[in-house]
Order: sequence, then structure tokens, then C-alpha cells
Amino acid sequence: MNYNNLTPTSICSIKQNKPVLVARDLLEYGVPVEVTLKILLARGVFKWLAVRRSIIKLKCNWKIKITDTCKKVIEYKQQENTYKLGYWRGYLKALEECRNEVRTLCHSTRWQAPDFDETAQQFLEQLTVEQNER
Repeated sequence: MNYNNLTPTSICSIKQNKPVLVARDLLEYGVPVEVTLKILLARGVFKWLAVRRSIIKLKCNWKIKITDTCKKVIEYKQQENTYKLGYWRGYLKALEECRNEVRTLCHSTRWQAPDFDETAQQFLEQLTVEQNER
């Protein structure tokens, strides 16, 4: 695959989130698949791709809990049980806030670098400048 013309738009059409995809790409440059996979494992990339997947599942689970909690809010509102109604409304609000924050992270752009990796940030800034000059 040719990665010479990456843009914030084109990057979205490239498959992601599997270490084997990186290994296959680097194989084209002569890096054996096993070497790439060992490096990605040692550097925590396997873990964070697994964690990302777990976060996406968590977000989906929270959506189900929000739906169930809405039903409880309606139920206690009809019963005029203000104590339980207040509890479930608060719980619902907390679930919605947490899900929205995680959803924002999951839907964030790929065109970003970690805030603690200055070299990666500089690389991305340079790539952005090059894209803007075209």
C-alpha cells in the first residue's frame, strides 16, 4: 500500500486496529511478520488495540444500560416514588455523561499524535504542512 499521500480524509479509508495489518505493510519493506508482531506486542500496541476494542464494547453496554435506566425512570415517575426516581435520574445522567465522553474518544480523528510523544507530534505537524502546501 502506498502511504505517501496521506491526508486527514484519505486516512479514514485505510483499514485499522489489527497488528497483522501493520505486519503485512512492513513485510513489503522486508521486515518479517513475526518481527513486527513481536515488536508491537513488546511496545504495548497489542494491548491498546485490545483495550480500544473493550472500550467500544463498554460504550455499547452503557447504551443498553441507558435504555434500561430510562424504563426505570418512567416506572418510578408513574409510581410517584421521588426517592427512587431521583436516584435513577442521577444514575442515568452519569451513564449518559460517561458514554458521551467515551464516544467522543472513539470517534476522534486518526490524524493525531499522543500528547507525550514530541517526535510524533512534529512528524504530524510537518505532514500537515506538506498537505496544506499541495
